[in-house]
Amino acid sequence: MEEIKTDLLTEIRGTWKLASWIYKDAKGNEVVYYHENPCGILIYDNAGYMHVQIHKPNRVIFSKNDHFDGLVDEIIPAYQSYLAYYGKYSLEEPNTMVHEVEGSLFPNWQDNVQRRFAEINNDKLTLTTPPMLAKGDPLEFTLEWIRIT
Repeated sequence: MEEIKTDLLTEIRGTWKLASWIYKDAKGNEVVYYHENPCGILIYDNAGYMHVQIHKPNRVIFSKNDHFDGLVDEIIPAYQSYLAYYGKYSLEEPNTMVHEVEGSLFPNWQDNVQRRFAEINNDKLTLTTPPMLAKGDPLEFTLEWIRIT
């Protein structure tokens, strides 16, 4: 039986690189979300703040090199291929991380709480969401991260 970390708040601090992101569909099949090789970074700092950024690899570049002058057909896929948020973090239960979202690319998450069930084994962090609405269905996502620092 694997040993469960009892001090998750200490163990989770650091920088993590995204290794995989999947969900299970209604039939229980594992489905790759975004891409088989998603890009992402997750940081839990010593001051109690976290931030995460995830995106699909090889995103299409805008036709103009102007952050505020993208075409609608460029903006929509750019938004749909990127996820980012930040805020304070705490431990609610032995393996439940609470992210108090202060800012998010998805405005509906701002000033809300996101819970993640966390497990660390060696230098691998697994975060699983409770069911959340995505693609019109309640899905549970599992993200695997590898420790960088």
